[in-house]
Amino acid sequence: MKRRMILVVMLMLALTLALTTGAQAATTVPIDLATLGADYTISDSRTYQVTGSSESHVIKVTNGKPTIILQNMRINSRDASPIHIEGGSTEVTLKLSGTNSLYTSGADMPALAVENGAKLTIANKDSKDAGRLSVYQDQYNPSSVSSGVIGGRTHGTITFKSGEINAQLLSGTANMMSVIGGGYDMNTGYTINLAGGNVTVSSPWIEEGDDPYWAAGIGSGPYVTTNINISGGTITAYSSGNSTNQGAAIGSGSGGNANINITGGIIENASSYDGAAIGSGSDGNATINISGGTVYYAQGFNGAGIGSGVRGHASIEIKNGFISYIFGINSACIGAGVDGNAVVTITGGHFDNLNSEYDDGMISKSIDGVIGRYNQDATAKVTIKGTKMKQYSPFSLKANEIVLDKALVPMLYRLDCDKLTLIGKNTIQKVSGFHTPTYSPIYLNTLNAGSSDYIVLEDYYGEFMPDDVVAEYPFTGSQLRKGSSFSYSSMELLYESGGVRVISNAAEAMLLVKGKLKGVYSVDNALNIINNDPSITNKTKPSQVVIKLLNHATISQPIKKPCTITGRGFNYTLSSVDGKLHVQNNLALNMLVVGNDEMDEILLEAPGVTLATKLVLVNGSIIETNVQPSATLSVNSRLDVNAVKVNTMKLNKAYFYLGMGILDIQKPIALSGTSRLSWDIDVNAGPILRTNSRTLTSGSGTLKLDEWSWNDVGLNYILAINSGTKLTSLGRAKLPSHWNKYKVAFGTDNATLVYKVGAVSLTKGKKTTGYATFDEALTAINGASGCTIKLNQPATTTATTLPPSLTIDGQEEEFDLDFENNISIPDQSLTLKNLESNSAVTITCGQLTLIGSYTSLSVNTKKMIISGYSSLNSLSVSHELKLNNKAFLYTDTSILNTAAANGTLKLALSGSSGTSMPWIGSDPIIPLIKTNGSAAKLQLTGSGKLFIENSYSAKEYYTLIENCNIVNGAAVMKQIKLGEGFEDYWLELTGNQLNARHYYTID
Repeated sequence: MKRRMILVVMLMLALTLALTTGAQAATTVPIDLATLGADYTISDSRTYQVTGSSESHVIKVTNGKPTIILQNMRINSRDASPIHIEGGSTEVTLKLSGTNSLYTSGADMPALAVENGAKLTIANKDSKDAGRLSVYQDQYNPSSVSSGVIGGRTHGTITFKSGEINAQLLSGTANMMSVIGGGYDMNTGYTINLAGGNVTVSSPWIEEGDDPYWAAGIGSGPYVTTNINISGGTITAYSSGNSTNQGAAIGSGSGGNANINITGGIIENASSYDGAAIGSGSDGNATINISGGTVYYAQGFNGAGIGSGVRGHASIEIKNGFISYIFGINSACIGAGVDGNAVVTITGGHFDNLNSEYDDGMISKSIDGVIGRYNQDATAKVTIKGTKMKQYSPFSLKANEIVLDKALVPMLYRLDCDKLTLIGKNTIQKVSGFHTPTYSPIYLNTLNAGSSDYIVLEDYYGEFMPDDVVAEYPFTGSQLRKGSSFSYSSMELLYESGGVRVISNAAEAMLLVKGKLKGVYSVDNALNIINNDPSITNKTKPSQVVIKLLNHATISQPIKKPCTITGRGFNYTLSSVDGKLHVQNNLALNMLVVGNDEMDEILLEAPGVTLATKLVLVNGSIIETNVQPSATLSVNSRLDVNAVKVNTMKLNKAYFYLGMGILDIQKPIALSGTSRLSWDIDVNAGPILRTNSRTLTSGSGTLKLDEWSWNDVGLNYILAINSGTKLTSLGRAKLPSHWNKYKVAFGTDNATLVYKVGAVSLTKGKKTTGYATFDEALTAINGASGCTIKLNQPATTTATTLPPSLTIDGQEEEFDLDFENNISIPDQSLTLKNLESNSAVTITCGQLTLIGSYTSLSVNTKKMIISGYSSLNSLSVSHELKLNNKAFLYTDTSILNTAAANGTLKLALSGSSGTSMPWIGSDPIIPLIKTNGSAAKLQLTGSGKLFIENSYSAKEYYTLIENCNIVNGAAVMKQIKLGEGFEDYWLELTGNQLNARHYYTID
């Protein structure tokens, strides 16, 4: 019994001790830097909260796994790292709250040191607190500086999860230190994980003659290996320099190594001088794997955009992700830098805006973007596997060796290599060379291909010159194996043992019957063969007899047998001697045209087309002429035509564009699938449609009516009318959604009348009618409340007063509404939605609400509500200003409380809103908010945040709020955040003013 009692007592003591220990462990230890009498050392795993500022004493972490909350703190240190973390068993989590700053000018002293195997994770305190950390290294003794700004001279692991981190190297010349990562002379490099947050790094520009900058922006110092993993967040990295020993913006320092894995996140901007933007520094090595995320902007000068720096090496594998705006100046966009080497393997990914540029210091010449190598002294091997590479703008492949492995290569200017290896079927979608009219699509010395390996060369699109596609002998110096095969959609490339024979561009057409090439002829000779061939009958399918145009051609005889005439992908002209195309049987015009639809593309040059039976237009045909067949016109893709007169027209998923003439049909338009009928109002003031049918369409398909463009010359104009027609129904023709501004009516003459409406008046949500002008709609409301006027075109009003509780809606077009006079409705409410106005007038009202509006009005109101972007000449609010989520306010003057001297201005916030400091050319800059009485109050309400931006020259401090008795000042400081232009400022509440103060004085 006694033994049991002792055991119970011991258990109770143990439990009490555990609870006590747990309570102590859960306690947050405060560190007030303002009262810190010496350096503070942490060697346990408790939670610490650091506030205040210090000019001398620092924080050291030597052991444990502590969590350190940085809350509106600042440390400026000259001789030591403001925060120093070291030790292989030390793991520190920095949680950011508010605005924090670390600054050092000590040699070999990182502003945030992570050394000797320590691990550091940086994140926000919580999801509601958008924490910020600025870290600066200013080298007063640059010759000995060789450590990172965040990092050090040894090694460690740095992980970014959330928060806004700005790391800068402010000055220095012999900069052997990365901004985030390691420095010089390290045995083991850093591991850097970018998993979230906004991370920005920058370093100074090095003038000519200064010592080199050797290290990366994010990565390693010279001669060190770094591991970089990017899976989230937004990253901006600048590695500035002007030497031949530059580090990468993201990657290795000069002579160093970098292993870079990109699986997510956004690299918003990366640029370097002689190192790659992403990859190796000069003389360095990089292994780069991209399987996700976005690389939005990467520029290398002498180094590649993505790849190797000067004399460096890079192994690059791209499987997925979005890669856009990649620049290589004197270097490849993706691949090798000057005198460098690269191995590039692409199995997927989305690419856009690749651009290489030559710069000799005096002139820059932009050329097509290059994957591989830029100059002959560099070396590269490029492999493209599969069909998952997506390219949205033209580029070139240039390398010593290129391997195409069952690949689709889209949007290619040119393939240029010493050796081309083919595996299986490969497709190159070639873009016409814009720079040189005779640009050969493929230039190589050796082709390595088996009997079953080949390329299909397709035109992607052509612009400017119709004959700039292929030189007569595009494979200069090629040694082709017997049995190797290439095919080209518009030109046959025939191979013989020992070389190449290419069909000349000067020939007019190739004739193929049932897939076999019969020869190259003029179009008339090809037609003679067709018309006199007994094996070709009137029942033969047109697709089995094909004339491929190789040049402009003229026909002097009728087409008696079914056939297809196909273009090469360019706007070649097919004309007739007598101006008519005589067709006695089925003809399919299969002219492929891809390019700018606004070009003057004339493919069928004739005033009329006479048909005995049927004309079928397929695969993007564009014909700008008068087409008047007497039988059936079938359109299976696109047809541009000035005028058409047919008995029957069939549209099968087609786009039918009518130019300056009339569509005249006897029977309803037969529809299959969804087709479009489009026309141009700018050149069509009269009728566009004439028919002898009561119904416009027939069939199960849908016809979308859609004018291609229109103007606002008149309020009423006729779109589709012809007196005497029997049209009473549109059938399955659909009006486009933006025609809610039009009226459609069938008149007494059975014509279709369409005219434009100026404004639609709504009273308490119920539509009354449409009016030609805004003032007509305003008169119709006649003082009623709860009304809306929707604009369907730009308007001007002469009104000086408006009905109570009126909404003026510009709809999705954001039509202009200009006021000619001041508006005075002091006790009424007005809502402006989706409007643009440039009126220099004043609106005086009880409440003004701006929704998605940009306006240049002056406003004098008791209550103001803003949702969206608004720009005001001036704003005077006496009672309440409410900014809804994502609202942004710009005004040239202060927001002024014009109430009595003891009045109160409420600033109500919802979500995250923003405003910009006003400016009217004054110095000092006027405050954002001020009152007209010393006893007036500013009261902040709501749970949102206000971000204040500043786009003017730096000053030591700004006055944000002046002459206001601020209610609940601490809450004001928490909810007002400093945004763009205030990166180096912090808030300070002094008396009846709220100021933004600079961290340190700028000379």
